[in-house]
Amino acid sequence: MKREELAQQVVEDITKLQRSMHPSTWRGLDISRAQVGMLYMLYYHKCPNMKKLAAQMDISKSAITQIMEPLIEKGFVSRTPDPKDRRVAILALTKKGHQTIKKFNHQRTEGLRAAMTQLNDKELKQLYELHQKIADNLAKQKGASQ
Repeated sequence: MKREELAQQVVEDITKLQRSMHPSTWRGLDISRAQVGMLYMLYYHKCPNMKKLAAQMDISKSAITQIMEPLIEKGFVSRTPDPKDRRVAILALTKKGHQTIKKFNHQRTEGLRAAMTQLNDKELKQLYELHQKIADNLAKQKGASQ
């Protein structure tokens, strides 16, 4: 397998592993994968407004609204007017939304830890070092693009 193909396969495998950790948790809440993604966006990007979210995700404000409305109705997200501009709505996770993301994260890390139980100490250390190298490279790339 060529280097580029191998790298692509690693990325795809990691993505599959991560995605496999969530469905049983969020399906029980009657929310979609897109809505889970939106909860994570709100978790990591505190109090954005619809316009900023739409720009960041490169989708329309109406698409954000369609994803957001059920989350608001189910109590995961709050929408409040911006005190500086009443035409703008600020979105934030509610206490229920924060608890849900924490539960997702806990289950994901449990699943990933379980997936690594077959690694011996040397392999786990090697995986850690490789991960650090990738993270450092991504940080440098991000810094260079800003």
